[in-house]
Amino acid sequence: MFNLKVDNEIRLELLREDQAGLFFALLDRNRDYLSRWVPWVERVKSSTEAGELIKGWLQQYTRNDGLVAGIWYKGELAGITNLNYIHWQNRCTNIGYWLGENYQGRGIVTKACRSLIDYAFREKELHRIEIDPPASNLKSCAIAERLGFRKEGILRKKWYIEGEYVDGVLYSLLVEEWA
Repeated sequence: MFNLKVDNEIRLELLREDQAGLFFALLDRNRDYLSRWVPWVERVKSSTEAGELIKGWLQQYTRNDGLVAGIWYKGELAGITNLNYIHWQNRCTNIGYWLGENYQGRGIVTKACRSLIDYAFREKELHRIEIDPPASNLKSCAIAERLGFRKEGILRKKWYIEGEYVDGVLYSLLVEEWA
């Protein structure tokens, strides 16, 4: 199973079905904040539904088609980071991430993503990683830029957020750009 130590305070680990209550509690506490950026949050309304979501993520990992890892900060579940899929023919993926609001501003996501990117390039031998946040999510765009991703362009009206379609920003990073 995937388990990656980032530093002395942060580790990435696949969520287990028996952690559904913990995951749901984090999601529910941050529902208003996250629903601006994470479209599926509104569909998860119970620990049972959170458990089904985790079950699907574990199946995805078993198929070697991506992974969703909990971001654990000082032993607490703080958020998730993920490889949304792996397109094996082109050796590329898309990375995503979110943190509970009270964990932000500490560099947790940047460190977690740096480790996940390193894993994707070194262990999975991928060639390209993309990040495509809503253009209005300035914090997420800043993370992509801090990690060395290059802005490729605007994805017109890609995201449906709070009742309207909004533009996304496509960033990419190639293995040869990764130090």
